[in-house]
Amino acid sequence: MMAVISGIPRLSASFQDDGKDRKGIRVCDCRFDHRDSSEKVLKTSGLAFNDFLRVVRKEFAIPSVEKFVLTTTDRTVLDVGGFGELQDGTTLLLLQKVDQVLPGAREEHIMFLPHYDTLVRSGMYEYYASEGKNPLPYTIAELIDNALSATARNIGVRTIEIRMMFDETLGKPAVIVLDNGCGMTSKQLNNWAVYRLSKFSRENAKCKSEQEGYVRPDPVPRSLNSDISYFGVGGKQAVFYIGDSVRMITKAASSPDVHELVISKEEFERKERINEDIYSGIIRNRKSGDFSHINQEDVQFLRDLIAEEAGKESFTAVVITGVVPLHVTYLKQDFHMWTRQLAHTYHYYIHGVNGRDLRINSTNSDGLPKIDIQILLREKPPKCPCVLNLRNVNNDMQTLYISAAADTFEFRAFTAQDGTVEGILRYHPFLYDKETYPEDPDAVQESLVDDDDYNNEAGVLYQTRGSKSIFECFWNGRLIPYTAVSAFDWCARPSKAAKVPLECYSRFSGVLFTDDKFQVSTNKLTFMDLDLQLNRKDTIFTRIVNGQKQRSNIQRDFTQWLNTCHEKCDKQVKFLGFNGTIMRTDVPAKKMQHPWATFSSIEWDGKIYKKGQHVKSWKTQPIFCGTVLKFLLYGDHDGDVFATGGQVEVALEPKALYNQTKIIAITKIDKTATVDAIEKSIENDLAKLPEKLTVGWPEGNPWPMNAARPAGTLLGPLQVEILNKKGESISRMPSVGQGTVKKLMIELKIVWHGPEGDEEITSHIAQHSPKWGFWFKSIDHLTNLGMYTLWLNTVINESDKQLPNFRLKFKITEGNAERFIVGEVSSALLVGVPFDIPLELMDAHGHRALPPPDLKPVFECSGLDLSYEGVDCRGTIFTIRSVKAKGKVQYQCKPYDLKVILPGLKQDSQTFRITLLPGIPHSLHVMPEATPITVENGTPARFNVEIHDEVGNITAHPKLIVRCQVQGLPPAVIDCSSTGAGHLETKPINLKIIKGESYKVRATFDMPSQKAVAVIVRELRVVPSTKVFRLEVYCRDDENLVLRNKEKIEWEAGGLLENLYFKLYDEGNREIHLTAEIASMIQVLTGQQM
Repeated sequence: MMAVISGIPRLSASFQDDGKDRKGIRVCDCRFDHRDSSEKVLKTSGLAFNDFLRVVRKEFAIPSVEKFVLTTTDRTVLDVGGFGELQDGTTLLLLQKVDQVLPGAREEHIMFLPHYDTLVRSGMYEYYASEGKNPLPYTIAELIDNALSATARNIGVRTIEIRMMFDETLGKPAVIVLDNGCGMTSKQLNNWAVYRLSKFSRENAKCKSEQEGYVRPDPVPRSLNSDISYFGVGGKQAVFYIGDSVRMITKAASSPDVHELVISKEEFERKERINEDIYSGIIRNRKSGDFSHINQEDVQFLRDLIAEEAGKESFTAVVITGVVPLHVTYLKQDFHMWTRQLAHTYHYYIHGVNGRDLRINSTNSDGLPKIDIQILLREKPPKCPCVLNLRNVNNDMQTLYISAAADTFEFRAFTAQDGTVEGILRYHPFLYDKETYPEDPDAVQESLVDDDDYNNEAGVLYQTRGSKSIFECFWNGRLIPYTAVSAFDWCARPSKAAKVPLECYSRFSGVLFTDDKFQVSTNKLTFMDLDLQLNRKDTIFTRIVNGQKQRSNIQRDFTQWLNTCHEKCDKQVKFLGFNGTIMRTDVPAKKMQHPWATFSSIEWDGKIYKKGQHVKSWKTQPIFCGTVLKFLLYGDHDGDVFATGGQVEVALEPKALYNQTKIIAITKIDKTATVDAIEKSIENDLAKLPEKLTVGWPEGNPWPMNAARPAGTLLGPLQVEILNKKGESISRMPSVGQGTVKKLMIELKIVWHGPEGDEEITSHIAQHSPKWGFWFKSIDHLTNLGMYTLWLNTVINESDKQLPNFRLKFKITEGNAERFIVGEVSSALLVGVPFDIPLELMDAHGHRALPPPDLKPVFECSGLDLSYEGVDCRGTIFTIRSVKAKGKVQYQCKPYDLKVILPGLKQDSQTFRITLLPGIPHSLHVMPEATPITVENGTPARFNVEIHDEVGNITAHPKLIVRCQVQGLPPAVIDCSSTGAGHLETKPINLKIIKGESYKVRATFDMPSQKAVAVIVRELRVVPSTKVFRLEVYCRDDENLVLRNKEKIEWEAGGLLENLYFKLYDEGNREIHLTAEIASMIQVLTGQQM
């Protein structure tokens, strides 16, 4: 019974409580044309279907005469059976009729807990393993897979649009994948939200079959069945790899409503914070074109997207926002790269089972529905939108393989697990000068500078395909990018000699097509065991011709096919004039260094190329001309031989520019270049080479060859110009073809040819300046005397080529005298004794210099008077002759600071310290100086003598003996050698004084060793001595009794002699008073005592 109610009919069927604790059913009232309709959650526990209808009528105040309809959001009318299958939280629509247009958007609460496969299959693959590539194109491919599956039943054109919305004026960056497929009901959208809910386990009653709701499609050629939305995981992984939020907008043909679901990282995090059920959400059910719920400014482009819904029967739009900034950059900058990868991935869906051959106007002749996959890149104005249909990409690898194939070999493989694999081999021949095996455009860009890599040259190591696997693998018609099958036993390169050259085994590419009987990882990047199954011994390979199996040996068929391709398709080179075998140490791989056969000529495409011939290269960096030295071919050869390639050693021309050889592939020889053109090119290059240097002196002070300049003279500045043979000024080496430009520089070197050998004084490198050219600043440190050479050399970085140079020889001499130093002068000088002061004159840099004319020295010395007789100049030595210093000095060696001034010099004075001692004996001084000198008779004469220099300083000198000669006395002498002075004492003077009178005598002083010293004469007045001279004895009783010296008194024995007294007189008859001292010396003796 259906829930179309007009009153409350009695229903025979009832729904009994199954014992479950129902939380309730959400009922949304959509009967009337107003947006703010009511929504209520009705409890269903213990209610039968009829009871539930009564509850609905009561809760929404529906009159008993009014009809209403209860449907699911899929517009399935609720009946007794459907009521029993309702799950907790299910949303029902309360409508007036089944096909009523919704008055406004309605929200449907759903649950999308992860499926158990999240755990069971989590170890199957590594999430978007990059294998050195950016995986972003393959994440976009996951969304294209879903779109292909959705459009699989389309009758007309299957349209898939990928919009890169990077125009900030329309909102934040977004990626939109839009298709015109079948769309999804709200139930199917709910299933899509469940992670890892694959097509095998989705609960959709209309899709159920004996295989849990999934029916494998019928076999079709190349397995192009569009059955590639498979595991229930790729879409979610893809959107959250690209961004952090996805909005699913979809409409099924069976429903008038549009269903919209938003899942975002931000919402997950919010629910986690407030402990809400994370895996729950809301499906918004609305009418087409209704964007009233879009209010955010950063998603304004959604209004235009929703507006496009009008008139569409069914569709699905995946809107990814919060796009990772690095992805935005990649999608914009590498647009052609990732679109090419997508065109490669879906090549056979786009172009049909035969693929695209650029040599013919290939079409989708297989009758498959036309598929348009269109890419739109929209950036902020003024950049124009970029629109590309993958059908128009003409350089994806499958297009290149198909277009470069000369022949094909088709086969099938049947595995023990009832799996069938279709396979194709395509032969890419060698054509005269190159291999035609396609190169990956991305790899070509990376190896443009590696043109001389011997591994990429024909005839070397069969490296046409290199280490790349033969077979690319497709699953259900789309590429599985990270799985490639290297070879099978029957098509692998043999280890021994074969009927065809071994390099032929590297000239074919291949492709394998499988269906879903061969497992792939959930992200569709790798096969699980394809290679293992195909290489089992029980796998059967069969050749296919015109769609029919051939009963023959596939290895024999393949070898015959390969031999036919080689004979009919390959065009080769003939090597002539065998010269022997050599080892090449320039080859990095040791196993490839030997043997290399050498030849003197080749025949190639009808032309002969010989040793000594001029050739021109092409497709090299740079393009160059050169002379052929020899041709090389890897392998053991002993005569003329045919080969698919080889190498040529060329001496680059002109030699003045290169002076080197280069080995390139023979295919790099430009066959279109004529002899005249090559010769003219070489001559033109020679004329452009640097020929000479011209040197300018901007400040007008040129130095001629062999110039002599004073030390310290500025050299320069210099302005140098490089001229070629045409007289043109150049600053860089001429480029050859597209070669790298080499800038010229000027190296300045100055070499001093010193006494101990050559010494580099300075070195500078000048680069060219557009304003100044090659410029060198003034050089101011040329101070060493002698010969110099200035070199100006043209140089190139990392080159030792002989290029133009300039040489200037010159001499640096001493400059004008600006200062002087004092030569050796004795530190101990004598007063009045002449001495010389040698002065060495120097220039500003310490070099000996000639003195200026009329140089008159001046002395300054405190306490001394200095004079000189003259000066003498001998070379750079200026000598002040016969300098005399006078002044009072002492023997204590007092130092004096003598300042010598040479007026006119920049540094005109020097001070040095001298010690001045008394001079040579000049005069003899005798003290006392008063004359005559009184001397008592009987006493010596005493004198103080001093020997003076000419200034009056007491001077000491060796052998200074002073002699004093007094009449009647022996000479008295004193040695004054040490002190220059002394006390001289003569022998006592004993004259016979008569009558107490004085006598005069002469004392003569002289110095026997110093004849120049004048004799000194002193007059001595000898006066009577004041000592006791005589004793007279008197008697008081007898006045006549006087007893003098040596007189005797005769007296009677026994007589009494008394009253005697005596008097003392000196030599001058002067009475001397008796003193105790004198008395002590008087003795009275008797005759007996005498």
